[in-house]
Amino acid sequence: MSYFLIALEVAKLCLFICTSIFFRQIHFQVIRSQIQI
Repeated sequence: MSYFLIALEVAKLCLFICTSIFFRQIHFQVIRSQIQI
């Protein structure tokens, strides 16, 4: 059971990192589009 909880925490951490990187890329694209305009 403890291994399952550890795996769940690792999955949450990976998901958090992936979403933060994804939003950061979108943020940079929005800034670039505003600069071009």
